[in-house]
Amino acid sequence: MIAAATFTMNDFDKSEARRIAEDLIGKYGVDAIDYVLGRAERAVDIGDEIAQGIWRRVLTATSELLRR
Repeated sequence: MIAAATFTMNDFDKSEARRIAEDLIGKYGVDAIDYVLGRAERAVDIGDEIAQGIWRRVLTATSELLRR
């Protein structure tokens, strides 16, 4: 029997959000913010609370990095 994997927001820390933000900025430049907003909106649309929290953290990290 395989145990179901569970993922919580505790498993997703700020350093991971920053790494994703850096990757997205590298790929999309300043348009990374639009990409992240779109993903966050999709998470809201489907009611995925964990994804919403993750994308909020990535949005914060992306915003901070783009302000520099």
